[in-house]
Amino acid sequence: MVGPTRPFLLAAAVTGLSIAASYVVPESHSAAVVGLLFLGATYWLCLRRSAQPHAPLELNARSTRAPLAPAEYGLSLGGLMADTPLDVRRMLRETLTALGVAMLCALLVFPLFFLGFRLWHDVQDPFSFVRMKHVLNAGRPFGWVDLVLGHLLTVALPEEAFFRGYFQTELTRSLAEKNPSRPWRAIALSSALFALGHFATFPHPARLAVFFPSLAFGALRARTGGIGASVFFHALCNLYSAALFGGFPVR
Repeated sequence: MVGPTRPFLLAAAVTGLSIAASYVVPESHSAAVVGLLFLGATYWLCLRRSAQPHAPLELNARSTRAPLAPAEYGLSLGGLMADTPLDVRRMLRETLTALGVAMLCALLVFPLFFLGFRLWHDVQDPFSFVRMKHVLNAGRPFGWVDLVLGHLLTVALPEEAFFRGYFQTELTRSLAEKNPSRPWRAIALSSALFALGHFATFPHPARLAVFFPSLAFGALRARTGGIGASVFFHALCNLYSAALFGGFPVR
């Protein structure tokens, strides 16, 4: 199977499995299980093949394309997944760079999102930091730490690894065979499946709005060459949304 059909079908199958898991698994564990499904699929479809020694392939219409290196999927993670000795300074440098890019995006986007949030939800009351702290901590001292780590490691990392690492890369690779000048098609298609998956787990029209931040995640993946910046920005978006819902009395 050639062209974008194969990655699209595989991504749809993994997304469908994660949707089913979100309904079957108890709510307290569903995010972790879905995250593991996305990480497992990413490993199976990308890293497992990349890590295996393989002879050069003669490619034709019926052959499987040669596996890419983790870096080409954006999954080297500062060298953590690379086939080279671990370089702590490189990992720290690339992590801080990705975080800086994500924070710059947040500075540009979040003020507009704040205004849109108030208009969409018709918020009249002022923002309450006390209310936000109570909601984010979930009644526990330093509960916000669990929230931050949860969104970063359980939500953002698995989803970005799969949708931007595997799916967007394979779509870009397939579509480039016909038109190498349109990387946005892969970003838009991967974002559409991303949004449909969110909608299916909780059927509310507002859930489809994740299509738009997903475009930003995809653009970061394309521009930076890795998923680090998109992981951090994804987590920041989720946390910022949680903070707004916590601080404003949204009805």
